[in-house]
Amino acid sequence: MGITYFACAYPSDLVDEVFNDPRVALTINPTIDYWTAEHRKELPTLDLDKMWHSFQAVTAPPPKTMWFHYPRPAYRMFEGGVAGIDSAGMEWFPWVRVISPDETAVISRDLATLDPVLLATAETRRYGPSEYMAESCAQFLKNAQTFTNELIEDGLGFVYAIG
Repeated sequence: MGITYFACAYPSDLVDEVFNDPRVALTINPTIDYWTAEHRKELPTLDLDKMWHSFQAVTAPPPKTMWFHYPRPAYRMFEGGVAGIDSAGMEWFPWVRVISPDETAVISRDLATLDPVLLATAETRRYGPSEYMAESCAQFLKNAQTFTNELIEDGLGFVYAIG
C-alpha cells in the first residue's frame, strides 16, 4: 500500500472538460467511457507505483546553492505530493495534474534523455543497493517513455495522480 503514482491518457476531444475537472480522466479501469458506446476506446495508462519518488528526484531543480534552478521538462510529469488531512497522517489528498498534449511532447523528448542509472542511484538512496533495483528502474523508465511516445503519436495529453 502507500502512496503511488498513476497516469491516464484522456481523449483529445475532452481537453476542456479534463482541465476543468481532472477526475473525468482518472479511473482505476483503464477503459474510459467517452459517454457514448461508439466512442469507447482503451487509452494508455502508466503505473509507476512508488518509483515516482526517484523520477521526481532526478528531474527536480538542483539545490538552490547552484546558479541554475530550473527543473528538467519531465519534472512536470512527476512534480507534487500528497497533502495530509489528519494528524496521524493516515489520510491524504492526492496530487492531481493535467498535462496538455503540447506538454506531453516536451516531456517525452526529455524522458528520452533520462539515464536509468540516475534513477537507480536515487532508488538506492531510499532502499539500498541491489541488482534488481537497476533492472527495475530501467523498466519503469522504459514504461514512462513508451507511455509518452504513444500519447504524442495520437496527440493526447494525460492526467496523473500521486496518492
